[in-house]
Amino acid sequence: MESRSVQIVTFNANEASAVNGFISQLVAAQDSIWRFDGPFVALAQGTPKQSIRHVPLSAQGNTMAAGQVARFFSDSKPQDFVIFYGCAGAINPANVGSAFLVKGSYYASLGTVEMKGGRENVTLKNKWIVDTGTNQTPLDALELPRASSDDSLNLPIRTGISTAHVIATDKVVRVTPTIAPTPISTTLPHARYAKAEWTYAQSLAYFASSHSGDLLVEMESFGICTIAHALGIADQTLILRIATDDLVNHATSDKQQFDLLWAGRTALARLVLAVLRPGVTLP
Repeated sequence: MESRSVQIVTFNANEASAVNGFISQLVAAQDSIWRFDGPFVALAQGTPKQSIRHVPLSAQGNTMAAGQVARFFSDSKPQDFVIFYGCAGAINPANVGSAFLVKGSYYASLGTVEMKGGRENVTLKNKWIVDTGTNQTPLDALELPRASSDDSLNLPIRTGISTAHVIATDKVVRVTPTIAPTPISTTLPHARYAKAEWTYAQSLAYFASSHSGDLLVEMESFGICTIAHALGIADQTLILRIATDDLVNHATSDKQQFDLLWAGRTALARLVLAVLRPGVTLP
């Protein structure tokens, strides 16, 4: 078995508390092989050498996440992994409380801010999301191969964690999908839409109507995936999200977020074990 390290990155205090609790519980377990090596690091005793390091960042966003990926992999080894653990909003309210491995990420942020009726109005340029018949190619989803059941680690099956795609933004989104915009052409291979400014509610509705799996909304995954692919280390990058709100209730969900992230330590433990011990069958 190879020496292997896992770095767990968090972006807010609730996420950091959950990960610190996970590491403390791991070290304190009866007959544990894990020992603290500083406040945020656990080392496995004996061979092979294995370590778990928590990196709490006090900032959020695609740019911060991308920078952390670049910093981590500047001195990592091929068998090292980084796991981004955190919260997300669920398009489907029934998913609140569930854990998801992120298979890939869409980007919904490029748009316009203008004054309308004396108030700021924020919209998204749909040319970045769908085919509008212009010379602008929409942004494709960026995938993470380790979240596939066809991958050699087989993480979704071994851990029992469901998978989802993320709609990554650079804002906190507190709206739910409305009615998806209607295409002007449905000719294959894909639909075409009139060039327009879409609201976030329309954009979420488009993604929900055109995507067959579960969807989450958060602010880091596209940055993570972008740098991971640029550096050629997408297969060492994992994103584990706990759906802690249904978007519209985000502003009042701090206590719920803490509780669900704390409960999500079980999913985090299974993912870390699956990565560190690829040949071991999980209980």
